[in-house]
Amino acid sequence: MWGETKKQSVAEDDKFTFLGKGTSFKGIVTFDGTVRIDGRVEGEVHTGGAVIVGESAVIKGVIAAGSVEISGRVKGSIAAVQKVEIQKPGILIGDIQSPVVVVILGLYFLLLMQMIQNAQMAPDRAGMYICMGVAAVFLFHVLVNVGMVVGRMPVTGIPLPLMTSGGSNVLSTFMMLGLVNNVRLRRFVN
Repeated sequence: MWGETKKQSVAEDDKFTFLGKGTSFKGIVTFDGTVRIDGRVEGEVHTGGAVIVGESAVIKGVIAAGSVEISGRVKGSIAAVQKVEIQKPGILIGDIQSPVVVVILGLYFLLLMQMIQNAQMAPDRAGMYICMGVAAVFLFHVLVNVGMVVGRMPVTGIPLPLMTSGGSNVLSTFMMLGLVNNVRLRRFVN
């Protein structure tokens, strides 16, 4: 009653596996539920739940999971059913298969179509040239970057607009989008 405290027990279907700091594993591991890795793994990690890669973790190989959260180092490929989240200290060198990529490419398509519509509605040729030039630069950056990720084009330093966090790239991207917006706002002037 008053002084009694009930212990909360973990439900039997809540499965959590922890590979601590200093542990090392080579081979194929398969888990049920959530996995947190803070050690070293060389090989494959499979689970239907989430994989959490801690800051001290180093993984070389394949991760196949429902969702993946990376704070450590991963070199290899990741296949996620839901999402892949790379947090600030996290490093990923390899391939990602996730439904989020499809959403991002769809948003780039909508942005490009809006720029082309702005070019069609521009009151003068200069506005049309500005909108089409910015759309061409965006299309080139997206196609080359996606081609590099897929492995069909050589790796270059071309950033993905609005996703890559280089200082000069972000500044020039926002300046180009500002020019396109200015053309759209000025279409009724005169």
